[in-house]
Amino acid sequence: MNSDQSTTESTPLDVILPVSSEPPTSGTAASGSEAPAPAVPQETTEPTETPEPMLAHEAGPAVPIPVVSAPDVTSTPAATTESQPISAVEPVAAEVPATPIIAAIATPEPVVPKPTTTNVIASGSPIVLPNGKVGESYSFRFTPDVVDLSTCTSVRVLGPEGLGLTFNQETQTLAGQPAQAGEYELKLSYQPADAKSDSPTHVRTLRWYVNPDPRSLWTEHEPPADLPARKEHAAHLVITQGPKTLVAASNRGRSHAKDAKFREDDFRCYYQPESNCYVLAVADGAGSASMSREGSRLACETATEHLLTQLKGETGPKISQLAVEFGATTSPEMRKALQDELYKLLGNAALLAARQITKVAEAAGHVVRDYATTLLLAICQPTAHGWLVGAFWIGDGGLGLYRRQDGIKLLGEPDGGEYSGQTRFLTMKDTFEGSTLYGRIRFELVPDFDALVLMTDGITDALFQTDANLTKPEKWAELLEGRIRRPHARHFILSAMANVITLTAHDGSQVEYVDTIIGQGGMKDVYFSPDKSYVVCFFRTKADAATRDRLLTIAATYRERIFNQAGGDFWQNLFCWPTKVVEHDGRLGIVTPTYQPQFFFKVGSRNSDFLAIKGKEKEGKWFASAFHQSKNLDQQEKGDFYKYLQICLNISRAVRRMHAAGLAHSDLSYKNVLIDPTSGKAAIIDIDGLVVPGKYPPDVIGTPDFIAPEVLATLSLDYHDKGRRFPNIATDRHALAVMIYMYLLRRHPLRGRKVNDADPTRDEELSMGANALFVEHPTDKSNRPNPADMKPSYLPWGDVSKVPYTVCGPYLTKLFDRAFTVGLKTPSERPTADDWETALIKTVDLLQPCPNPACEQKWYVFDNTTVPKCPYCGTAYVGPLPMLNL
Repeated sequence: MNSDQSTTESTPLDVILPVSSEPPTSGTAASGSEAPAPAVPQETTEPTETPEPMLAHEAGPAVPIPVVSAPDVTSTPAATTESQPISAVEPVAAEVPATPIIAAIATPEPVVPKPTTTNVIASGSPIVLPNGKVGESYSFRFTPDVVDLSTCTSVRVLGPEGLGLTFNQETQTLAGQPAQAGEYELKLSYQPADAKSDSPTHVRTLRWYVNPDPRSLWTEHEPPADLPARKEHAAHLVITQGPKTLVAASNRGRSHAKDAKFREDDFRCYYQPESNCYVLAVADGAGSASMSREGSRLACETATEHLLTQLKGETGPKISQLAVEFGATTSPEMRKALQDELYKLLGNAALLAARQITKVAEAAGHVVRDYATTLLLAICQPTAHGWLVGAFWIGDGGLGLYRRQDGIKLLGEPDGGEYSGQTRFLTMKDTFEGSTLYGRIRFELVPDFDALVLMTDGITDALFQTDANLTKPEKWAELLEGRIRRPHARHFILSAMANVITLTAHDGSQVEYVDTIIGQGGMKDVYFSPDKSYVVCFFRTKADAATRDRLLTIAATYRERIFNQAGGDFWQNLFCWPTKVVEHDGRLGIVTPTYQPQFFFKVGSRNSDFLAIKGKEKEGKWFASAFHQSKNLDQQEKGDFYKYLQICLNISRAVRRMHAAGLAHSDLSYKNVLIDPTSGKAAIIDIDGLVVPGKYPPDVIGTPDFIAPEVLATLSLDYHDKGRRFPNIATDRHALAVMIYMYLLRRHPLRGRKVNDADPTRDEELSMGANALFVEHPTDKSNRPNPADMKPSYLPWGDVSKVPYTVCGPYLTKLFDRAFTVGLKTPSERPTADDWETALIKTVDLLQPCPNPACEQKWYVFDNTTVPKCPYCGTAYVGPLPMLNL
């Protein structure tokens, strides 16, 4: 960033916030351009010091040899169309290996007889060849204006071993890929076409300089141990919470590593659930300022702390409301009102950061300029009229809002100034003059966006080159959509963030995932695809051949049978079914679609989401518990009785289809079924453990509360004991009955007051297993829950006398009796998924709306009595009674 430093001096930083697209890339120090090769000897672009020339013969032991005599004309092969290897000859100051070079693409020459005489003529001045560079393709053609070889014979190029060059006589071209840096003298030998057998061989000197690969010259050094304000050399962050994905990264630049310095930049990024707002800060310290690395840290830290505090208080809702009003009218007055509020929020954040830097500098006895830093701030919040993005920008770098269809909108302009690197810094005196500061506050209100990017000049210098290019959408597309044409720049950007891994699935298709774990289950680690349209789940333990075969069968054969047949589209929304199988680094994984948006909390818990579950999956435990329903969940998340009937109906249909295919889930529970009480939708997940009787045994025994009694009762038996019971279709039926009961009645059908053993573990095994007893058993009331032992939050649902299972209507009551009386001991008597589906459809036909607008359940099952009333709120039915024949 300083005028006396190359662009590689800066350590770039990139903070990106994409949506439904590939998570954008973040950078590390790398110069995006290289200087053209100067005349011999050539200096490299990086580092600025001229390297000492490296001679090829320094790589190993050498023996002195005289100048090679020209070969005898009569014994030299005639010119061919094949490339010939460069033969050994004396280099500058000349020690070379005695072994002739043999280029990789050349055909070895026949053995040349030893000449009987030495007859060589030096012909013409030395030819200076264009410089080469290690690792890059090289080609030079001898044209007539350099030397006319068109009528010559026995044309050869001689040089040291290991140069990586080949001479093609037909095209008179010297080509290859230089392998070693250094300054070389080659020899071009030839004879005129009319030369006699005893004519001398003409020789011209070729001078060639090979530049090293600049990256090979950089070394890494640790900063002195006593250097203050120490920093890690790399930092990165990925936040998947909320509606967007946030990626931030910073790496120490190569120049800093060579000079034993810390990186000068910093960042702070947050998602605040209370305000549903993202807060981003990026700062880059001045390279010539001794404490700028601390200045960038203080700027980011202080500014974001202020923003988070204000947004959580009254400012957040106020800005959101102003954005809504502006979106509705787009009037100049509302624009100014919103701009003024953002000016107070972001301007004060920057001002407090500058004051904190001044305070720290004075306390340490430094001048403020020692802490010079740029600062880019942004807040990002969804509103009823789209996304509000507000920004503050001082210094160089870039801050832009990118939308594929609309291009790029810069939220400010890069600064040029008098200090060091021709930019401006946060601590300059005129930064906070009213009109100047107000002009640095920008905002946009857009329906949605693909990326919000804050980056330092290490990225902008390398990828945009000029400030004018910052306004070109195609440049941003190269950065954000993976079309960077300069591989080295792309490499450095990717190395600074979580890597995107590309695999080939077992069906031959390509699969990508971001190498950052976003979640973990009991057996698998979960990763997002770049655009978050699917996830890749890798098993943590090594999978055997049987597991691999099962997964391939589930993702291919059974998927084909269920979804690719007539009516298959109907089932897509009822399952989250594996689509592919992948392997990487010895781990087996599956690819599944990302959960649908309705299965994530939009509001979350009560009191401004005090449990911080907003944006998280809607696990069934939140809805199957009277305690969670009454104490924790926000009212907008709860749903009503009709919606829970729909949920149970969807689950029953999905289980029916699965069982019809001969498959058992093996771990059916509210952990593996996602539901949405606001819409009545449901989807079964974790399909990879499906049981195929006689072929694929279960991997697990199930989830507590949903494990069938016979599985628990035989758990102590040896795995191979014939009496041992494992998950199957019949155990799925038990779990389905438990789920339906819990969703509709908010209590467990087997957890009552009866104690079967003094030992808690043994009591659990008996109560859910061999001694399981329905809490509403029609004749045995020993397991009835005692309302006096319950907290108020569990009532009235926990009191079976107040909310008995008969409130679910006659069809479901009969199935509950079957499932939890005879079905507990006799699995074959359990209701099938088809039985539940039929009963639920009939029950929906019996629903009546509650006339009480305050009733949370809103609906109830008509009980065919003469004086019906809502069992949940006690409100009497109003109007003529329906005629039912049950």
